[in-house]
Amino acid sequence: MSDPPESQFEKAFPFLISGAFLVLGCVGILNHEMWRDELQPWLIAKDGADLSAVLQTIKNEGHPGLWYALLYFLSKLTSNPIGSQLLHLAIAATSVYVVAAFAPFSRLQKALFALGYFPLYEYSIISRNYAIGILFMFVLCAMYPVRRSKYVGIGIILALMANCNAFSAIIAIALFGVLVLDFISQTASERGQASKAAVGSLVFFLGLMVAIDQMIPRQESCYSNNWYFLFNYSQLRAVLSTIAASYLPIPDMKTVAFWNYNLLAVSRPTGWLMPYISVVLFIGCAVSLYRTPLALCLYLYSSFGVMLFTYLVHFGALRHHGHLFIILVMCYWIAACHENSTKVDPGASVVFWGQRTRNVILTSLLCLHLIAGLFAFTTDLRHPFSAAREVAEFIKGLGKEEAVVLGDGPYINSVGAYLNKEVYSADRRRFGTYVVYDREYSTPPCRKLLEEAKQIGQTRHTDVILVLNHDIPCMVPDEKIELLMKVKDTIVADERAYVYMLKQGP
Repeated sequence: MSDPPESQFEKAFPFLISGAFLVLGCVGILNHEMWRDELQPWLIAKDGADLSAVLQTIKNEGHPGLWYALLYFLSKLTSNPIGSQLLHLAIAATSVYVVAAFAPFSRLQKALFALGYFPLYEYSIISRNYAIGILFMFVLCAMYPVRRSKYVGIGIILALMANCNAFSAIIAIALFGVLVLDFISQTASERGQASKAAVGSLVFFLGLMVAIDQMIPRQESCYSNNWYFLFNYSQLRAVLSTIAASYLPIPDMKTVAFWNYNLLAVSRPTGWLMPYISVVLFIGCAVSLYRTPLALCLYLYSSFGVMLFTYLVHFGALRHHGHLFIILVMCYWIAACHENSTKVDPGASVVFWGQRTRNVILTSLLCLHLIAGLFAFTTDLRHPFSAAREVAEFIKGLGKEEAVVLGDGPYINSVGAYLNKEVYSADRRRFGTYVVYDREYSTPPCRKLLEEAKQIGQTRHTDVILVLNHDIPCMVPDEKIELLMKVKDTIVADERAYVYMLKQGP
């Protein structure tokens, strides 16, 4: 006997949502121009002599090595950077499938989530090492109902999660702490998995130690010694504001350069009110979790952990602060798991109040995220995210393969990635493919930059193609400098392009 239509649709729903997400994602990445932070891991992985060399190189990056390792093996199959985009999209689509198949949310909420700002755009179209950490978070949520029989598997996933990025490592620590509390709360007769829990804990700690070792930058890295221990009221306000920025990611729809700008933060009087809006949102969400202590603990531990890192180490941008919203989704998921268990009376009025409140909060936020996600997605289709790909195609069309491509900032490496060749970074006085984030960074003044470009051209007996993200501010007599093209309407403001030709000879 066949299943009724409703049951068939329920089974097909996760595949329909993730399939539609994949189609949209393919359209998005084919029209997305990667910027330097997306291409940097790909270049490090592709040009590393071996995996060990790649893991040594990332000591200047401040990130653990899992994403770089995946890209290293992928680079053995293709040298085209679109490979990293396809891998990233597959990871993002898997996250959407896990949510659609296992999350205790309504179909409307699942659909809104899939089309929201973070899943649809920030953590799928833009290829970074954040999506893979979020996938592991959702897998752990899916495993949560059977957590007491899966300690080893959970330990492995927590270890992998810690090796994605600093924010997923913080959340992994918070998740581990909550699982420890859950284990302690069991009666002696329920602790039959103690040995497996110990093994899972050991696996997690080993993975966490590896991640911490890789995330601590070398002394010569420009990311070393960045801790900020002083009290600063403005810094505190800014950190508190990240809650509202991630829960309410409302872009300025009047500008192309919307990315990383929140309309509430830049408008009056909401900009001044952002910390207070954040506190109200945070308290409201915490109150909605008070009947599920473990979910509440996870919400408090992980949110405070992320905000503490934001204050002390790296303030970051919306892609980092977005983890605060992912934490909320996780905690609502786990809270529903507890309320759906046999130990909680689903008919209790206080439980019903908690469920209804969370549904209202989550659905309202997801509707805002839908608007932001569709705006970001369509804007990326209509405008270049970075000028790198367009500039690379233009340079290829010149037919000057022997010309030196030179720039004075890390954006030049984005062009080199699409050209699949080394470029000369005047700020570090070296040829290379990826940026070395050490303390040798020094932007040369205009005249010195042009003199260096001229010298490189004379040494190599070739023309120099100068790619800047600004026009040349100085006049240099007797120099044969020709403006070839410019791209100004980029979403990332400092990845605009002004392309010049410095010709050699008469």
